[in-house]
Amino acid sequence: MMEAMDRRPAFQLLDGRTPEELFSDLPTPCYIIDEAGLQRNGKILSSVIKNTG
Repeated sequence: MMEAMDRRPAFQLLDGRTPEELFSDLPTPCYIIDEAGLQRNGKILSSVIKNTG
């Protein structure tokens, strides 16, 4: 199944703030995860496990 790509301009949801302004107070190291991508990859891995035993 092909997922639709997100075609919104980069950083559209930052309300006019730059990534630097938004993320400057985060502690480091900090990991930002794309939850939808993680779920997609989980489904793929689940399918691999199911089909290969």
